[in-house]
Amino acid sequence: MLCEIPKLYECKIRTARKSHTCCECGGEILSGYLYYFHRGLWTWGFRQYKTCTKCELLSLKLAKALPCGESIPFGGLYEEWAEFEENKGKTRLEFRSYVALRK
Repeated sequence: MLCEIPKLYECKIRTARKSHTCCECGGEILSGYLYYFHRGLWTWGFRQYKTCTKCELLSLKLAKALPCGESIPFGGLYEEWAEFEENKGKTRLEFRSYVALRK
């Protein structure tokens, strides 16, 4: 999937001081757990995204399989995951279960 590259971008690994919601699986990032904090400036403005470590690792794995020049937009991990041949027809609930099993 083609997506816009931000003009400014930063990614940090943080420890949650309070609970957050992962922008990919919708799961809870509990206080005390590590998560990835992405922020950037796109044409539509500054945005920030919080991703659990499991979704971040899955995103990196899937990104390696994408054709050159393509990337996964924030919030689009499920759609990319579902396009893989072995995952065709799987639901978002099955995606969450898959992510939960990757502990």
